[in-house]
Amino acid sequence: MTSRLLLALAVFLAACAKIVPPDGGDRDTTPPQVLSIEPPDGTVNFAAAQIVFTFDEYVQLSDLNSQLIVSPPLNEQPTTRLKGKQLILSFNEELLPNVTYTLNFGEGVKDYTEGNPAALTYVFSTGSFLDSLTFTGTVTDAFTGAPVKGARVMLYRDTVATAPLKQKPYYFARTDEAGNYRLNYLSEGVYRLVALDETNMNYLYDDPTERFAFSDSLVAPAAPSDSLVWPLMRMSQAVDTNLYAKSFASDSSGYIRVQLNRADPDRELGLAALDSSLAITTWFELPDSLFGWMDAPAEALINIRVASPTSVDTFEVESFRVAPRSLGVRSKPAAQVRAGDTLELRFTRPIARLDTALMEMKRDSTAMELRVETGKDPFGVQVFASVEDEKKYSLTLFPGAVTSVEGFTNDTLKLQFTTFASDHFGNLKLKIGEPELEGNALMQLYQEGKNEGGIVREWVAAPGSVIELKRLMPGSYKLRMIDDRNRNGRFDPVDYRSGKQPERVYNLQGEINVRSNWDLDLEWDFD
Repeated sequence: MTSRLLLALAVFLAACAKIVPPDGGDRDTTPPQVLSIEPPDGTVNFAAAQIVFTFDEYVQLSDLNSQLIVSPPLNEQPTTRLKGKQLILSFNEELLPNVTYTLNFGEGVKDYTEGNPAALTYVFSTGSFLDSLTFTGTVTDAFTGAPVKGARVMLYRDTVATAPLKQKPYYFARTDEAGNYRLNYLSEGVYRLVALDETNMNYLYDDPTERFAFSDSLVAPAAPSDSLVWPLMRMSQAVDTNLYAKSFASDSSGYIRVQLNRADPDRELGLAALDSSLAITTWFELPDSLFGWMDAPAEALINIRVASPTSVDTFEVESFRVAPRSLGVRSKPAAQVRAGDTLELRFTRPIARLDTALMEMKRDSTAMELRVETGKDPFGVQVFASVEDEKKYSLTLFPGAVTSVEGFTNDTLKLQFTTFASDHFGNLKLKIGEPELEGNALMQLYQEGKNEGGIVREWVAAPGSVIELKRLMPGSYKLRMIDDRNRNGRFDPVDYRSGKQPERVYNLQGEINVRSNWDLDLEWDFD
């Protein structure tokens, strides 16, 4: 009887028991610690073939090939392997005589449990002493003013201007999250200084898509006790002087679109069929695109050539034909518009003809006069009409009002929208200081995250002037001033081959908050 009770009690307790995993405690945030290094850090007359780092725990390697920075750079990356709690680094080439080397492991060595990176730097000299000079500075984005993280800052003993284009640097370091860098253990001399945000990791400025910055003058490192302040380097991406087709698309209607690698309103570029018996009967362009229409039999293979003064690209496409289909449209602005703004209609196909007699605009039930324009955008129509605040409007496009290049037309399209009340807007009165400029003060009021750069208002200001920006939509804005040196109405980035720094951009700190029915006064000094 007793044994049965004990068995029943055991079953009951097992059914009611709740299994709880042991508490893991606080997260381990301690990085691996180095117990010893052989040869020791700071060794002079270094002649070893390998370095052995012994840690207090097992470690793992994390992308060490890209994380490990050896300065001056080696022709071949050292070989690394793990053995127990040791990291063994072996050199694959003969080191230079009388040179101080620095090995910075970045975040390439981590513990196993939490991935905490070891703060590991190793310095040695193949000569009788360690070089001890330093060089520090900061790299920022030339347009936004934000710090640039992870850029390579490079010093060249060969001070010719072409060195960053053809040679690897003698010393280099990476910028931190604040855009700051520090090069240590440098030898005495003068150097050429540049910064490069690399994509191909070859230590050469050979790709126009890489952001770049440079010092106008040669620089000299100093003793750590000296408090030298070096000028800020401003980084930007240069304009790619080559013009070429980046992508190509066509569809079943015979429509062709070529996307260029950059916008260039002054280009010399065109479309052509390589077969002289075929033709692209219509073509037009935007600053960054080319559009065409293939007049070819169905299922014919067409070779299309896109030619510019610097390149020729060829694409093969198949010509199709489909039954006509109706055109779609979207408006900008959409449901609510601001009186005084231009209403833009953008169609799904490029437009060939427009019949304004088949377009009607009304305020409530009253017909209104309207004026339309084409030509700015092959897909677009601009509609101008005298609209007032806090009213309801409709715009109707009857069948056949719009005809595309390939002959597609619209069904009845009716757009309805309202205008904002007059007290919905806010006003900004801005007094501008007097910075030292080389060209025009190109002002841009913009909103981050919006299309087309988010620019809301753009104008050229006179230093010391006052501008009133009326009827602004409520929201957060930012303001910048571009020192437009060549007065071309846009920001010009770095041009190292011509020795030109990027145009200077002043960014107003903080946001400008515009509220409905509110006047905001703002003064921007440039002290």
